[in-house]
Amino acid sequence: MTAWESLISKLEGLGLYDISQGSEIYARLSSLAAGLQIYYNVLDRIYREMFISTACEEGIEEYVELLSVYNADSSLEGKRKSIISALSVNEQNGADMMLEHPGDIYNVTGVLTDENGTVSFTVQDNIDSESKALIEEHMRSLVPVGTGFELH
Repeated sequence: MTAWESLISKLEGLGLYDISQGSEIYARLSSLAAGLQIYYNVLDRIYREMFISTACEEGIEEYVELLSVYNADSSLEGKRKSIISALSVNEQNGADMMLEHPGDIYNVTGVLTDENGTVSFTVQDNIDSESKALIEEHMRSLVPVGTGFELH
């Protein structure tokens, strides 16, 4: 509903005003509605960006920064998938789950091994060195203290 439609629907029911086109109240309401529409549009954008499933680039980037998630697939849908995966973490599936399924978090294919106190993740996809460095930095923050980590 537009600001104009909202104003008219509220005032017509009262029957107190002549809202016919050309009346003074019509002109005043038109100008008020134009100003209110700016705020309606801003609120619509804020609501859209608040929710991961409807957020566009700006909202997704805020979630990426807030959650420190990284995804080698830098498309909007790739980032959205990583955010949803990161937010799915709870006390039953915390950092351990993220280490068990890193491909789901970073949207890459790879093999995870844990031998002799060192966790290794071998990325099977072709990703650039910058992407690898960001994945490694993020995964190191998930590995328990005293455990080694290697990314290949």
